[in-house]
Amino acid sequence: MIVDFWASWCGPCRKAVPALKEFYKEHGKDVEIISVSIDKKDADWAKADKEEAFPWKSFLDRQEIANAYQVKAIPAMFLLDAKGVVVAENVSLEQIREKIK
Repeated sequence: MIVDFWASWCGPCRKAVPALKEFYKEHGKDVEIISVSIDKKDADWAKADKEEAFPWKSFLDRQEIANAYQVKAIPAMFLLDAKGVVVAENVSLEQIREKIK
């Protein structure tokens, strides 16, 4: 599973979405993705979420999940194993590709 932290106002986050969607097309059967927005306003997140039209689950971080993962900057991706244990943190999509081979 990939947990992807992002926000509506984060340019690099938004630019990374097409590559993440392509990855999902290739590996979506084997690797689940969850996007977690750290936006402060529901409306900002809802607008961006609709624009991006993620084919996976996307949530607004209302329970401080980013704090639990100790996210200091976004975009931030974490790779979890089947048991939910973090096996790689703050990794790029290319690093994830290498790890799941």
